[in-house]
Amino acid sequence: MGMPAVVHWDINARDAARLQRFYRDLFDWELRASDHPNQFAYLEPDGAGIGGGIGQEPRAGEEGHGLRHRGVTFFVQVDDVPTYLARVVRLGGKALWGPEEVPVNLTLAMFEDLEGNRIGLMRR
Repeated sequence: MGMPAVVHWDINARDAARLQRFYRDLFDWELRASDHPNQFAYLEPDGAGIGGGIGQEPRAGEEGHGLRHRGVTFFVQVDDVPTYLARVVRLGGKALWGPEEVPVNLTLAMFEDLEGNRIGLMRR
């Protein structure tokens, strides 16, 4: 694998359906609905950029997975998620969750950098 690169983005919203309509109308994006539990809709890459998804943040009183928080997150493809997560901590960042295997054959983790930005790690 080459140098780690940004390969995916997520936007989590208080009202996922409303925000999905906004981005469809704004950019003419063709978002593909999924059966993901947080109402995710995906934008497939078309060669001009990277794909991503727009989903529902946890509702009040609902337990959320580490991926489900308000805001925008990007994911960096790495060859060894646990090694990079340990490096985050060694450099002063904070591991939030993971590494975790997800059913679509991915290993994911989430961390906060030194400024509190949430960044995802991914291995396909």
